[in-house]
Amino acid sequence: MIFGLNFNLEYKGFELNMLWQGQADAKTYVNPNERNGDINIPLWIYNNRWTPETAESATMPRAFYHRGESYNTLKSDFWLRDASFLRLKNLELGYYLPSNIISKASIKSAKIYVSGSNLLLFDKIKNYDPEVVNDLGVYYPSTKVYNLGVKLTF
Repeated sequence: MIFGLNFNLEYKGFELNMLWQGQADAKTYVNPNERNGDINIPLWIYNNRWTPETAESATMPRAFYHRGESYNTLKSDFWLRDASFLRLKNLELGYYLPSNIISKASIKSAKIYVSGSNLLLFDKIKNYDPEVVNDLGVYYPSTKVYNLGVKLTF
């Protein structure tokens, strides 16, 4: 289930706009077995992998490829993850300057604002973006963008 919520509020010259998006009841399969040694295993898997020394505390299976040898390459529901998430995609807070101040400069409206994109993400995967359709978990992360601006109408 994919959803979104657009929220707009205006009060005494202030304006607040938010866009939340997300998905629920979603699963994704992180499949490090498909790496075939071509790319590095993500650090979160490597650091927590099983070794004889970490047998009591390991949270990840044995390494998949080590010195040219292939280990533990069977597919498993161990790698099936909950891909539900809620993301604050856009947020903008603005203020319209009073018309009695801006009319002297022949300006119809003037808004000062700050905005941002990809500001918050609530998910259970934690190690990569749940929107990524890539079972290797290899992706470019969503960039957080911040803006400060003025919008003038003459």
